[in-house]
Amino acid sequence: MDVTLLGSGDAIGVPVPLCRCEYCRSAPHRRRPALLVEASDTTLLLDAGSDVAEQLRQVGTSDLDAVALTHAHHDHSDGLHAIAQAGKWPPEHLESTEEFEPADDPVAPVYLTATAHDHLRETRRYLLPMLRTEQIAPRRGFTIGALQVTPFAVDHARPAFEMVGFVVESSDVRVVYAPDVREFIDDQTPADPDLLVVDGAALLGTPLHGPADVLRKTVETVDADRTVLVNVSEHKARQHTAALDRLAADDGCELGDDLTQYSV
Repeated sequence: MDVTLLGSGDAIGVPVPLCRCEYCRSAPHRRRPALLVEASDTTLLLDAGSDVAEQLRQVGTSDLDAVALTHAHHDHSDGLHAIAQAGKWPPEHLESTEEFEPADDPVAPVYLTATAHDHLRETRRYLLPMLRTEQIAPRRGFTIGALQVTPFAVDHARPAFEMVGFVVESSDVRVVYAPDVREFIDDQTPADPDLLVVDGAALLGTPLHGPADVLRKTVETVDADRTVLVNVSEHKARQHTAALDRLAADDGCELGDDLTQYSV
């Protein structure tokens, strides 16, 4: 299984727009969190924030089998507009706009919770006819080609935005993705994955969703072979990348970096 971290930042990203602070000037580019998972001939995108078109272009991805959303916050779902637009166009470029006809089949099905679907209906109703959506719920797994995907409940500390994480498995390899986390729900905590990609803001001094000790206990309970932190912001932490690297290492984790590929 090949896993590409498309974005390691938070809802704003780094550098922060219009900011010239020393941390933004020296930090690496951090886009909104998203993960690309590939196995055999299957490609799955987890989350689609506003950077998704650039992210997919930079890693050379031109085909998706499915998209799965953790929740409907803008930094995880705004890219659905770009994905929906992609479904309108045939594989070959058109010679003129007069030849344009909307595609009959959306580019990829979008898996999301009922809460996320309701949010889209209330705030971006125009998108739904352009997407093929499949509703999901915690503990109800589904299969995308060579990948088995199981959502699990996550305490996001934002009750209006129900969130799930994802366990993605193929050939005895297990990857867990949960980008916004206060803590995992005890009876749904995934165990012993090869790779955990998880919210690290609290461990890095910026408790966006909850205190560091709660998140630290969650990460320790999962006991992943390798833990990569997202929701990283040098700007909010007021620290340079090297200092955040040390904080992550103190908890047995590592900072995520955009466009890094992990073979697991």
